[in-house]
Amino acid sequence: MNNTKSIRIMIVDDHLPLLDALAFHLEEAGLEVVAQAADGAEAVRLYGERRPDLVLMDMHMPDMSGFEATEEILRRFPQARILLLSASDDHLYSDKAKAIGALGYLDKNVSIDGLVDFIRNAIPDRPL
Repeated sequence: MNNTKSIRIMIVDDHLPLLDALAFHLEEAGLEVVAQAADGAEAVRLYGERRPDLVLMDMHMPDMSGFEATEEILRRFPQARILLLSASDDHLYSDKAKAIGALGYLDKNVSIDGLVDFIRNAIPDRPL
């Protein structure tokens, strides 16, 4: 684990078992999960309340997609750092994610170690 204060994460996914499992594994890796949301609208609201260092955002959710929620969070909070996640490995998502201002896109099949490494590299010495 880093010698710095723990990185604060918000996880957004409409699949609740995945949400809980991901939170558990990230906490085990020494990251702090400060918020969990099951849809895009809740993510936008919680981001404003909790101001996490990084948001892990599922792309495919009902009502407000991860892309839409990302755009709204970044409109309100331009300093936000958001990583989009999907079970699909379509590389076009990576381009779209970066085009809307997200850090990028990762396939949900990434290992926990790979995800934690990405997070620590995205937030090397703590938040803005």
